Amino acid sequence: MRLLSSLLWFVSRRMPARTQAIKAQRQSPVHPVPKVNTLRYRIRFSTHGHERIIHASDEREAALKAEAILRNFYGQLLPVNYRIEAPVGADATRLAKYLDDVTRELEMSV
Repeated sequence: MRLLSSLLWFVSRRMPARTQAIKAQRQSPVHPVPKVNTLRYRIRFSTHGHERIIHASDEREAALKAEAILRNFYGQLLPVNYRIEAPVGADATRLAKYLDDVTRELEMSV
């Protein structure tokens, strides 16, 4: 009888800790919070009286946004200069070559 009562006392003392752990697991976020500094590329476009700056987290996103801006400025017949800022180790030359090709294509179509 004494063994049974001490076992029941042990189990009753252990249960709240387990339920607290389960509640903590349920309250934890399923998806991790993204990092604040995930924007790696910055491209500045300047033309007569206008300046646009875009931010992108990867090279593909930067290329798509930059191409849209170039097409918009060339549609208004504005010459555009751009400057690419990328982190060390990122290959910004490939992005620059792509934007040069887009610029060349737009100049031939005008």
